[in-house]
Amino acid sequence: MRKTPAGVAAVLSVGLGLAPAGAVAATSAPAVPLPVLYSGMGGTWAHAAVRPRLFVLGADYYMEYMKWSRWTGKRALGYGKQIACAGAAGPCDNYRVTITLTHVRRHAGRGYYSTMRIAGRHHRTYWLVMRDGFWQRK
Repeated sequence: MRKTPAGVAAVLSVGLGLAPAGAVAATSAPAVPLPVLYSGMGGTWAHAAVRPRLFVLGADYYMEYMKWSRWTGKRALGYGKQIACAGAAGPCDNYRVTITLTHVRRHAGRGYYSTMRIAGRHHRTYWLVMRDGFWQRK
């Protein structure tokens, strides 16, 4: 096989990660980071996370074993177990819940879900709203 200057240049450009002359580089828009969920404990705007398996909403009040079927720029949907205790000594109420996160807002340049809907079978559905870095009942 005879080597030509154009063939050698093409091989070198590929080997060096360069595009051959006349090639157009594919461009894409930069990925927008997904919104986060802030914890309700540990200070204001604490523990930002995407798809957390555990998150704390208050003293002796948290969600665990979370699995998320959806986490987009507008909405998240997950299920897990809610643990809510009447103080450190209990008693504790724990049951399976479905969590829906909506209303993306911005804090310090970062998107976050500001509304949380918590529903559990045989339990009343309720909403929490993120205000000043803490979750509060709506």
